[in-house]
Amino acid sequence: MATITRFEDLEIWKLALQQCKDFDLLVEETALAKNFELRNQMDASSGSVMDCIAEGFDRSGNSEFKNMLIIAKGSNAEFRSQLYRCLNRKHITQERFDLLTDKNILLGNKIMAFISYLQKTVYKGQRYKSGKALQPQTSNIKHQTSNLKLDIHTHIMPEHMPNWTQKFGYGEFIHLEHRNCDACMMKGDKVFRMVEANSYQADARIKEMNETEVTIQVLSTIPVLFNYWAKPEDGYETARFFNDHIAETVTKEPKRFIGLGTVPLQDIDLAIKEMDRCVTELKMPGLEIGSNINGKNLSDKYFFPFYEAAEKAGCALFVHPWEMMGEDQMQKYWLPWLVGMPAETARAICSMIFGGVFEQFPKLRVAFAHGGGSFPFTIGRIKHGFDVRPDLVAVDNSVSPEEYIGKFWVDSLVHNKKSMEFLIDVMGEDKICLGSDYPFPLGEHHPGKLIEKMKLGKKTEKKLLYKNAEDWLGVVE
Repeated sequence: MATITRFEDLEIWKLALQQCKDFDLLVEETALAKNFELRNQMDASSGSVMDCIAEGFDRSGNSEFKNMLIIAKGSNAEFRSQLYRCLNRKHITQERFDLLTDKNILLGNKIMAFISYLQKTVYKGQRYKSGKALQPQTSNIKHQTSNLKLDIHTHIMPEHMPNWTQKFGYGEFIHLEHRNCDACMMKGDKVFRMVEANSYQADARIKEMNETEVTIQVLSTIPVLFNYWAKPEDGYETARFFNDHIAETVTKEPKRFIGLGTVPLQDIDLAIKEMDRCVTELKMPGLEIGSNINGKNLSDKYFFPFYEAAEKAGCALFVHPWEMMGEDQMQKYWLPWLVGMPAETARAICSMIFGGVFEQFPKLRVAFAHGGGSFPFTIGRIKHGFDVRPDLVAVDNSVSPEEYIGKFWVDSLVHNKKSMEFLIDVMGEDKICLGSDYPFPLGEHHPGKLIEKMKLGKKTEKKLLYKNAEDWLGVVE
């Protein structure tokens, strides 16, 4: 069988996956397939094909193959590393490890075996022709129109930015340097993080949005670029630069992007000034803010004039964790991101509840990242503490924290079916918005896939994939 190098009609894969039940046969054929071309001969859209195949493997319980297929979208080195982890955990045998890491069959065997399987079963021997969908021989396969997907949690930065450390003469402002096809986020004169083109190029993002069927991304800056620590006038300058970049990106692709601004919250007057520009001049529906500002909780009365102005302007707020408490004490194991971020988001929610922010500004539309962090899963403890020690908890607001559930939004980034079920049960299906944390590794690599796989029903699915986001943003697409 000749190598297929283009997958222009992905619908046939999706339709087939709705019907195919015997994925054990697919696994068996995959293990036997050999000598097919590597990823560099595959069209980039094969990533979406692999997601479909991964979904099929997942339904049959072959979770290790799902992980392999997902990681296969990255480099061969990443794929081999994932296989090695599977081997160590005894999810695969040494024989299968050796077979799957053979340089000639890292990827091609899976896709080609799947083509073979489809031809033998669903499509009864018909040959696949690029650009033409085969007609299934089963009468109960129906085309399902995909929902819109409005992803409220994605990050972007400019491809080129000034070296503010040199310009201002202090601090470790981030700038981007391009070295031998790599992009380096520089913190002062040190490499902070390597990033790919999808972090700063709209075309790269749109290509991946098409592959994962994301209709619209809400663009916000990367939290490390908040620059709250800088002198107010310098933070104001950098915020304006990032906001102008996001606005320009949205202007060029208004059907694919919505922008959120950033403001220098170390100075409330400047923050309100830039918020007004974002809303009135740049036509942004909201802002992204940090979970704390230089150690000040969001309950601090210092921020109340800002909240008042945001409520009056109809400006939505997206709260993202950053500068995680305890970060210096847990640098190992990526704990600031795995443990610190969920706690930091819960800190922000509790601060706004107990500080009376939602009580005093009831029309303020606020969404929190990462499924609300640990808040939904500790609300029982939070409520109990409020009840038994009001002298410590209810000092600024006497309303029970449970009363505010349903008065703010969270994104859907919880990674796990049971967690999502619990999140819906606690927060309600009207207050959860699709959020992926694109384009970073800890995000949902196929935005909305978890929601779609849960079979929540069309009404609920639409709410989570885009309608709730429209309500939070105050927009209608």
